[in-house]
Amino acid sequence: MDEKNKESAMTDIENSQEPETIPLLSFVMMKNTDFPTTDEMVGAIKKRIPEFEHTPEGNTQEEPGPIMGTVDGKICALMLINAPNPLGPEESFIQSAWWWPTIQKEVEARKSHAVVTVMAGEPTIADHALLARLTAAVIESNDAIGVLWNGADAAWRTDMFLGIVNQYGIEPPLPLFVSIKLGRDTEFPAKNGNPAWLGMTFGLRTFGIMEIETRGFAGETPEPMIDNMQNMASYLLTSGPVVNDGDTVGLNEQSQIKIQFEDSTLNPGNQVYRLYIS
Repeated sequence: MDEKNKESAMTDIENSQEPETIPLLSFVMMKNTDFPTTDEMVGAIKKRIPEFEHTPEGNTQEEPGPIMGTVDGKICALMLINAPNPLGPEESFIQSAWWWPTIQKEVEARKSHAVVTVMAGEPTIADHALLARLTAAVIESNDAIGVLWNGADAAWRTDMFLGIVNQYGIEPPLPLFVSIKLGRDTEFPAKNGNPAWLGMTFGLRTFGIMEIETRGFAGETPEPMIDNMQNMASYLLTSGPVVNDGDTVGLNEQSQIKIQFEDSTLNPGNQVYRLYIS
């Protein structure tokens, strides 16, 4: 990760607010305005999701409207909109996209967008995986720039999004479901007085799991902290909230992580898994 990009992409997450409920939505930003026909779009979806059952809504091949269908009884829908989705430079998912340092410039090229959703009362990991596959089908059918994943308050470049979906195959692409907000930590600095790193996940709460928070990580780069947080997030998503207050985990005695249930210092009013990384 380029040092200049890391510094410029760090977000001031002390001011972030996590919503109580998060709709199961994604938004695909696109350069094109010549959309695929309904038949072409349905074909792309079926290539990704053979069990998709299209529910015609009266739209023609030449003028695609909302595309509706079901997968195992779940209602899926997407709408191709011939206008850019409104975005401001201070959007949290733009400011915190440290993995996409050129996002500000690239999203300026968007001319249209798609809204993709899976309608579920209490969305499961399987529902999120279904949304990811629907979103991938939209990307592959259009000149897409990137994806806004609502549940994780995250923006993904299309090649990164598709890469993760393809890597996981039929398994849920867990890294898409939880983002990690980063910042420099002056309140808990390194021993030499320089700012340390801080991080907090966004997305676990969608599944009824506490978010993960780390403060005062003194590594030269945040990658070890990020890896530990991502690994724990994936473990919680697959195993449930089985980690206990006071647990210690680690690969060896030299690399131990103590986990405590604490009030968040970055998102007041919420309890988190606080990681103390040695």
